[in-house]
Amino acid sequence: MSDFPGGLTSLVGVDIRTGAHACFERIVIEFAPGDAPTPGTPPGYWVRYTDDPITLGQTDDQFVTVRGEATLLASVEAWMYDVDAAGVPTEYAGPIDLFPDNVSWIEEIRLIDNSEGVQVWAIGLDRERDLRVSVLRDPQRLVIDLGA
Repeated sequence: MSDFPGGLTSLVGVDIRTGAHACFERIVIEFAPGDAPTPGTPPGYWVRYTDDPITLGQTDDQFVTVRGEATLLASVEAWMYDVDAAGVPTEYAGPIDLFPDNVSWIEEIRLIDNSEGVQVWAIGLDRERDLRVSVLRDPQRLVIDLGA
């Protein structure tokens, strides 16, 4: 699933979280306004299953393994940042390797690239699942729903 490439955006990723619902599990990447003068339109993205091994960042000789039987990659055309009390983006210091305990199918989420205006997350799942990707507003966020 994709909306790639997207237009320029001043949005930056500031949070990633998971949630469980009756028939699906959800991954949310939330965005906040950055300090660039470009519009705050949703960033472009692509989400797809991939085979191992997974390369780390822009390398071709460093590999990572994520838990699970299936690996989903989510690439978003926005940096991952923290935002200080004044709302100014600062270097991302949040979690880069998550093992969510509020879901059953999502075993691990790892930030494998955060460079050149793109963030890439490797998502380890118990198995390949149907997925739906959407962009929501107020606040702006990319939502990945995984079905049974």
